[in-house]
Amino acid sequence: MKKIKCLTIALFLCLMCTACGGGGGGGGGGASFNKSMVLLETNFGLCFGTFISKTSILTTADCVYGAKYIKVENKNGYQYAPQYIYHGGFRYGGYKNPHCTLDPHNLAIVKMPASFFDATNAEISALNYGETLHPGVKLAVWGFGSKDNYLDINQIISKRVTFVSFENNLSVTDAGASEIQYNGVIGGHALASRDAIIGLQVCSGYYGGGETYAFVDTLHGGNSNFIRSVAPDSITKSQIQKNIDEGLIKVSEPLAQEGANTNNSYPKLLGE
Repeated sequence: MKKIKCLTIALFLCLMCTACGGGGGGGGGGASFNKSMVLLETNFGLCFGTFISKTSILTTADCVYGAKYIKVENKNGYQYAPQYIYHGGFRYGGYKNPHCTLDPHNLAIVKMPASFFDATNAEISALNYGETLHPGVKLAVWGFGSKDNYLDINQIISKRVTFVSFENNLSVTDAGASEIQYNGVIGGHALASRDAIIGLQVCSGYYGGGETYAFVDTLHGGNSNFIRSVAPDSITKSQIQKNIDEGLIKVSEPLAQEGANTNNSYPKLLGE
């Protein structure tokens, strides 16, 4: 989504008396996110994306909607994207405040040639379609950190968050992601559970007297069908677990719990 500044959301309160959120297994593991996240620059500003296959980058629709160009960058290189596809149900109005689009279909996939993935030593992050979240569950939000108030593309960090609730088909968490910033917050931080993507950040605001973050989940309203249709080669958490259970990959205890570590990255699941 577009660069966001000053994210105080009075309208957010009106639209989402409760909200929903999700995140990953802890501020620690998930080495694949260190190489799967990319910076997306358009004529509107900056936002985040995450490789879910060699040719597909998951982001928010309002990040790229109407963009004249999309520059995809990680610390090892950059290339302009030839195409992006957003969810057919996405409406730029939707549940909207002046800072973001609170639409449960606010997802898009940027298509890239596999050569960029290979040349920049990128990795793939898995998707989690199967988990039911409950209030109080601890999750993780992954994104680029900041240095001297500027985004640092070399710094991938995670913050633990707590799932609050689910309403208006969006997930809401507490404010644990507040340090993952660039002049405010950029939509598209990956919300992970067991280090597999369960949602993307679209808004920050205030709920119940405290700061919160809203996420579009990967499952609701046909979102998973959209992702699978555009990125049929994406990896899911269940595929990882199946490989673990069948002994196809040897894993350390952290990998079995969280989904990845520095010695067992997702590309190995692709037979590479």
